[in-house]
Amino acid sequence: MRKLLVITCSFALLACQSSNNAIEMQQATDNDPSSPLTCSKIDIPSQSDQTICRDGYTVGFNYLNRVADWVSYTLTPERISGFVSIESFSSDASLPVSAQVTPADYIGSGYDRGHLAPAASMDFTVASAKQSFLMSNIAPQLAEFNRQGWAELETWERQCTQQVGALKVVTGPLYSKQDNQWMNNKVRIPSAYFKAYLAPQAANTNMAFIIPHQRFDLSEINQFQVTMYQLEQLSNLSLFQPFNTNKNTLLSLCQLTNKAAPDHQAFSCQDKYYCNEMTSCQEAQFYLNSCGIDRLDNDNDGLACESLCF
Repeated sequence: MRKLLVITCSFALLACQSSNNAIEMQQATDNDPSSPLTCSKIDIPSQSDQTICRDGYTVGFNYLNRVADWVSYTLTPERISGFVSIESFSSDASLPVSAQVTPADYIGSGYDRGHLAPAASMDFTVASAKQSFLMSNIAPQLAEFNRQGWAELETWERQCTQQVGALKVVTGPLYSKQDNQWMNNKVRIPSAYFKAYLAPQAANTNMAFIIPHQRFDLSEINQFQVTMYQLEQLSNLSLFQPFNTNKNTLLSLCQLTNKAAPDHQAFSCQDKYYCNEMTSCQEAQFYLNSCGIDRLDNDNDGLACESLCF
C-alpha cells in the first residue's frame, strides 16, 4: 500500500490549522512600511490570524502556532534569474509582539530555520531578498528534511518554471491532533509539510504533495503525491480557486522522478572542509548539503559559509 494512504489516515483528524480553537487575539494591522502592498485574493487560500503581503509572496500567519498556515508565491523566469543577495534572518515587526519569533528562538533547538518562500526564488530585488528572511516566512524543519529533499524540491520549482513560463505555489505546515511538540515552548512543530503547484500557462495543470517531516529524497517524491482535492480536505484551504483545474486526478507537471540538477555549475565532493577553501556561496552550500561537511554551518541555520553569502 502506498505511503500516501498512511499519510492520509494520519491526517484524517486534522484540525483547521488557522487557529479556530486558538487563543483569541485581535488581528493586528500590518503597518510595516516595507510592505505597503495590497494582497491579491487569488493568493489567499484561507483566512488566517493575519495576512501579510510581500514583494514576492503572501503569508497567512497563525498567532498560536507562531508559524504561517500557508505561504503563496508565483515564480516566473524573469524573477528567478536572481539578484544574488542574501540577508540575515530578522523578526517580523508587522506581527503583534506576542506572536513574533526571533532568529535566536531557533538556536539550540535542533531545527533549521526553514524557508517557506525560498530565498533563492525571492532574490529578484534587494527588498524581496531581505523579506524572504523575515521570521514570518520561516518554519521549524529538521536539517535532514530542509537541506535534502526540501532544497531539491525548491530547485525543481525553478527549473519547472523555466519550462512552463510561470508556476504558482502554495506551501506550509500540516498538523495532526497528536502534534503537540513545541520548539522551545514557543513554535509548534508540524509532522508534515505540503506543496501545491499550478501552471496557468500549461492548461492549469496542478500537482500536490504531503511530505512527512523527515528525511526524504526528490526521487521518492511521487509516493507523497495527493490530489489537490485531498490536500484541500486535509488542510482546510481553498487552492487556486479562480482557475479551472482538475482537482480530483493525480496530474504530472515537469519531471520529478530524478534529483534536481544544481541551479549553477556542477560541483563534486573533494577534499575541502573549510570555508576558506570554497570559491562561492553555491559551492559551500553544495558541500554542506551533498557532502555532509557540517562544520561549514557553524550556527546550524542551513546556510553554509555565511561570509561568502552575505
